[in-house]
Amino acid sequence: MKIKYAINTKIPKPDVLTGQNTSITNGRKTTLMELCGRAMIPYNITGGFPPVILLQKSGKGHFKVYNEDGIVTYSIDVSQIPAKKDPEFSARVLEIVSYGFLDYYSRECTRGVFGVLPLSKAWVERSCNDRKR
Repeated sequence: MKIKYAINTKIPKPDVLTGQNTSITNGRKTTLMELCGRAMIPYNITGGFPPVILLQKSGKGHFKVYNEDGIVTYSIDVSQIPAKKDPEFSARVLEIVSYGFLDYYSRECTRGVFGVLPLSKAWVERSCNDRKR
């Protein structure tokens, strides 16, 4: 059974670091598998190269770096996450990786975990009017 979380609609767009600024070393390194386990979300990835996730309290936002071997590292600024305890903390990190970075591996794991946005009244009315025609 998956835990359902309300969706965060204000995930900031992450930056991509290139050139000389690609060295990120401080922070706590974790994996997608570890985060899924702590968030009580099934890890259902069987191949490929899942990203490396670095948890930092930098206050500089989230960013992405490509390593020399092509492995992606996501640096997550955890000072922006309101939840401080698991399982919600790990779920919020996964949400940033899934919907901020649009990471395929993380989105496969979190599919159906975060609630959908409510439909706007205008969209519902327009849809109903289209069906009446």
